[in-house]
Amino acid sequence: MEAPKEFSSGDGLSTIAELFRYPVNESAELAPPIFFRIAATHETDAGVQCSPRGLRRSILPYRCLQWTAGPKAIRAVHSDQQKRICAIPEEAFMTHMLRKAGIALAAVLLPLAGVHAQVEYPKQQPVRIIVANTTGTGVDTLVRVLAPRLTLALGQQVYVDNRPGAGGGIGAEAAARATPDGYTILATSTPLQVINPHLRKNLRYDPFKDFMPLAMIARTENVMIVNKDGPLHSVKDVIDFARKNPGKLKMANAGIGFQSHLANVMFTTMAGIEVLHVPYKGNSSSASVISGESDLTISPLPSSLGIVNGGIVRGIAVTGMQRTPVSPELPTMNETGVPGYSASGWTGLVLPVGTPRDVVEKLTKAITAALNDEVTKEQLLKSGGEPWLLTADAMGKFMQEELVRYGDVIRKAKITLD
Repeated sequence: MEAPKEFSSGDGLSTIAELFRYPVNESAELAPPIFFRIAATHETDAGVQCSPRGLRRSILPYRCLQWTAGPKAIRAVHSDQQKRICAIPEEAFMTHMLRKAGIALAAVLLPLAGVHAQVEYPKQQPVRIIVANTTGTGVDTLVRVLAPRLTLALGQQVYVDNRPGAGGGIGAEAAARATPDGYTILATSTPLQVINPHLRKNLRYDPFKDFMPLAMIARTENVMIVNKDGPLHSVKDVIDFARKNPGKLKMANAGIGFQSHLANVMFTTMAGIEVLHVPYKGNSSSASVISGESDLTISPLPSSLGIVNGGIVRGIAVTGMQRTPVSPELPTMNETGVPGYSASGWTGLVLPVGTPRDVVEKLTKAITAALNDEVTKEQLLKSGGEPWLLTADAMGKFMQEELVRYGDVIRKAKITLD
């Protein structure tokens, strides 16, 4: 028999891509319907192909495996298949491999198993923050302020990966399926975390079961904006006009079920007025106010601050219970005609459930340092967000409360996406 061949970390793993095949199932018993294969492009990337029960689905991309070696099995967990663990009984696999290829299992798989363990987090690769919104929206703006500060704190590049679509569902699903190793973070917000569960029946992620809280980073207000050349100069003007002309005011929103839509509905309900709600896509709602196509909208302050400060639109009120330090000159809706009105937003960071505790602690420490930095605070304020640090436990409790609050609003307003 050919002598066993040893592989070092410097060898190209593509040389052994097709040598390792063995039928396995989820309980680590031999079973022909499921096959396991190592595939790789270079010495640090590995991939896995599992054909669960005849589906024969090729799993890509390659950079997605977390290897762990135990006394009874070598396990590979794929980011897109977190609930499926392909396990190979060590003794059976070794016998098979030595007979088939003359390769020493320990010399090949154990170095692979140590790829993650040998490199201290986060030195192995860049950290991505998935933003389930388009570039330039409120959440995106705030996260892009924070990312460079986290890069400095962690000593590793932190970058933003925009994955918009399906009301944030595309980005959230991608994050939920990622390997829980700290290299993928999801930027969450009011719609993604506490509105979608009430409105989207076929949600392909669970905001509380698939994710674990990491930290809240900013509180954001919404702002009511009107066309700068129009007759509306205050919330009182809006209410008076709407009462005299029921259904004639065109009130834009970023889409049915988005926070701006719910903020609009809360306003019209509490003010006792009737308007025409006009859904747009993302920042197009603000553009419609600029053009005069719509009369007004309630929009996240981070994405509207530039056009308000630039005089492109007229900002007439913010939606929190207190004035915001971002724009202290703007009164609250509570002050100017709608007592008790509050529709603030927030931006936070969550991780795929199962992320190791030591990784969570490192990220929490980095986020805390970044948010305590005066430069970061100033940049967040200039971008429309009020720095607001809540660590995991407090953030989790707050999000549960918000889930209940927005659920009540949605049920009372009978809002549906059907």
